[in-house]
Amino acid sequence: MALRAHGAQAKGNDILIDMPDGTRIRVSSGPSNEIVKALIEEFGKRHMDEPVVLWVSASDKKSYPQFVETAASVGLRFDLNAELPDLILADMTDPVKFFMCEVVATDGAVTEMRKQALLGLVRASRVPEECVEFLSAFEDREAVAFRKNFSQLALNTLVWFCTEPDLLVILNAKNKALLSTDD
Repeated sequence: MALRAHGAQAKGNDILIDMPDGTRIRVSSGPSNEIVKALIEEFGKRHMDEPVVLWVSASDKKSYPQFVETAASVGLRFDLNAELPDLILADMTDPVKFFMCEVVATDGAVTEMRKQALLGLVRASRVPEECVEFLSAFEDREAVAFRKNFSQLALNTLVWFCTEPDLLVILNAKNKALLSTDD
């Protein structure tokens, strides 16, 4: 019983998420939290050198104090009443790289409007904008949510799929060098 009270053991259909630091958190079951779990457990180890969770928004628990403290320790400060992303990850390399993640089981991708709102959070924290990536995470490329949201995704953001964890799509509007065949 004590393990359940501290979130280390699942209740019913709850989802246990293994954090990069070896701890566990418990969130309610549902498609959005399945994507959160995959981002933390799979995206982090595949696309980051030193992953750390700075924020998790779960429908059943709006705030995890340990994440707020960790975020503040690397310069990211936010108002818990503000509209925060679903997940904030950081790669604790030098410089620290922040990933503002939106989980898209139905709606809620990183559109241009959402990106600008999240940039407000970044600017208020005095985190250099070049140290921040914006990521929309979907179950897979065949998901209705992806097909529905693709045309509205903001440029210069990332897209990730649970079913293809090694794939990272970059919606880049700036760098023609990526298309160069001079290699």
